[in-house]
Amino acid sequence: MFIGVNGCSLKTAENLDVIRGIPVERMMIETDSPYCEIKNTHAGMKFVKSSWPSKKKEKYDQECVVKGRNEPCSVRQVLEVVAGCKGIGDLDQLSKTLYHNTCRVFFPHDLDSVADALLTSGNDA
Repeated sequence: MFIGVNGCSLKTAENLDVIRGIPVERMMIETDSPYCEIKNTHAGMKFVKSSWPSKKKEKYDQECVVKGRNEPCSVRQVLEVVAGCKGIGDLDQLSKTLYHNTCRVFFPHDLDSVADALLTSGNDA
């Protein structure tokens, strides 16, 4: 069984305790955009390090994200919270493990060998 984690999964201290109990080898991360962003009121927010400029949708341009809308790039924030909860300092290795898990579930015949190579080599694709 694999468990997917998104921003809504990181709302409360109890939720973060659950995240700590999920082995990274059985976890995937997602944004569930355009919803489920990590908000300032979420317990996981204390682990978020990245952010992007945002503007109201009426003033949107290509250099920002739409304010209040969760974007796919926010998966980085989910990664940061998972790493923070679990005390993992190597975000690159964690992201490779989670990518590998995703390939195992969704692309077992096509991309698993690429994910295996990426995971074991320590190189960026």
